[in-house]
Amino acid sequence: MDTLVNAIMIRLNCRDMQRAFAYCICNESVSPVFLYDFLSQSVELGEDAFDRIFHPLVDILIFASRVLSLQDEIVTWPLDVFRKLCSVKVNGTRPFCNSILRRPDWFHGPLTEAAGREIAALTPLGSVMTVFCFLDEDPTLDNMCKVDGSYDFVHTVIRLRLQLIRDLSTEALRCMMVNSESREPTMQFLSSVLTLNSKKSSLMSNLADLAPDSFLLNVLVVLFNLSLKITLDKVDPLYVFQSSSRVQLQGMARMNMTSENAAVFCKTVGSADWCVFGNADSSI
Repeated sequence: MDTLVNAIMIRLNCRDMQRAFAYCICNESVSPVFLYDFLSQSVELGEDAFDRIFHPLVDILIFASRVLSLQDEIVTWPLDVFRKLCSVKVNGTRPFCNSILRRPDWFHGPLTEAAGREIAALTPLGSVMTVFCFLDEDPTLDNMCKVDGSYDFVHTVIRLRLQLIRDLSTEALRCMMVNSESREPTMQFLSSVLTLNSKKSSLMSNLADLAPDSFLLNVLVVLFNLSLKITLDKVDPLYVFQSSSRVQLQGMARMNMTSENAAVFCKTVGSADWCVFGNADSSI
């Protein structure tokens, strides 16, 4: 019995320490040097030990993201911790980004018919990037207007918090993309978000199967921010017709071209030279 109690106390203490660690990172009570040393020493313990240390911390960040809303001043804290951990580089790689890919809830394919909502609600990236900004998604936002009384003030606060959330999301995804091991899985995740929620453009769609508008707006802004430094001379305007394109156009309407002509045209288009958002040795 004593052994069981001690084991429970150790587990509780570890969870409390992880919460305190996340709180210290948000308050900038943890210096970048300490954070680097902590991750570098964790890397030396091996991947399994690293995951046992940081996966529970990610669980805390995901839970906090689901509990907090735009009316909370600390709504950006979970995403800020996630971004800071992603930015730490040890021996030419970002170990926290690699660890995220080893989580069992990383998106490897839909498990339900509501795949669009699933990728937003049940994946680590989707969870930390989902902050509801519409009343039909989070009715408690109406309380901000009732308490403060000034709609202009409330709108300003919401805009500033949303901007910070999207900036932090951009930095986190940029770190995932410039890391060589996590670049392709992250790109695949973003393409899956767009593909599984493509029915959002339909006049009639089952919204219960699709991701919330707030999440998709955040993804849209993040993709825009990541593309700001890409010049047009680096973009092939015909990339959407190439077989290597992540967004497929089969089944969509085409002007002045039959399905057979479209198939022949796609075969004549050369292979894509993808314009990525960065490389393993640089950041944007």
